[in-house]
Amino acid sequence: MRLEIKAEARRDLKDIRDFSAAEFGSEIALNYLRDIRSSFERIRDFPWIGEESAISISPIRVLPCRSPRIYDRADEDTVTIIRILHKARNAGRLI
Repeated sequence: MRLEIKAEARRDLKDIRDFSAAEFGSEIALNYLRDIRSSFERIRDFPWIGEESAISISPIRVLPCRSPRIYDRADEDTVTIIRILHKARNAGRLI
């Protein structure tokens, strides 16, 4: 299974990194990003691991990873990471 990360999700990762480094330090930020990337690998290996989300007409799954939620879509050969959003954010409005 191939993993694709959308531009919006890449921006989310950058925002998470910048915020975490500023608030908690660079070591904590790097550990946080490692956990998120580990979740990407789990999603790639088990594409139906997350819960179905009702925020879109097309099927989107969501997997929690600490405070963020990883939103993805899978087809026969590709898993696409759409967004990585904090659990308090309104995903329906942002996806």
